[in-house]
Amino acid sequence: MTDRFGPMPNCVEDLFTTVRCRRMAVEIGFERLTIKQQTLRCYFVNNPDSPYFTSDTFNAILFHLQNRTNKSHLKQVGKNFLLVTEHINSMEEVRLLLAGMLQTINEEKEKGSFTTP
Repeated sequence: MTDRFGPMPNCVEDLFTTVRCRRMAVEIGFERLTIKQQTLRCYFVNNPDSPYFTSDTFNAILFHLQNRTNKSHLKQVGKNFLLVTEHINSMEEVRLLLAGMLQTINEEKEKGSFTTP
């Protein structure tokens, strides 16, 4: 995007990408995202008894992790259940990762792969 002041600074682009990532993360079911020392941590719902963990969305995330990526893994720290991805160098990489997960979720829901009768 360019306006009368010239091209948009990279930090502004990153801000827009961060907002997009947050919206996608909420749609996927993450409560919180953190990036520290090139490690992305996506925190799931804090209640281990939540119906989210038996949902089609969560099953599609597991499918995505098992079949479509080798960059991420699941981890439990105390009561927190999270998805961890290392070697994240930019918000654009986070956006691509989340977009890939959303694509898998939507494809699997369309197919009805996990719906129980």
